[in-house]
Amino acid sequence: RLTRLLEEHEVKDKIQVSDDEIQAYYDSHQEEYLEPERIQIWQIAVKNESEARNIIRQAKSGRDFEKVSNEFNN
Repeated sequence: RLTRLLEEHEVKDKIQVSDDEIQAYYDSHQEEYLEPERIQIWQIAVKNESEARNIIRQAKSGRDFEKVSNEFNN
């Protein structure tokens, strides 16, 4: 505990980084902060075409596809 307090007093409290320095660092290291685009795929296995059409109708009506998927996959 004493070591941590000393570290905070002697090191952390004396570190000052300006907004401009933060922005400059970010600008020169942007590739480290980028994530590739991702997509989610939901699949619903159905027994027949009628059930498939019902699911499509619900999804097109604005219902949350994850909820529709969970209902029919259980």
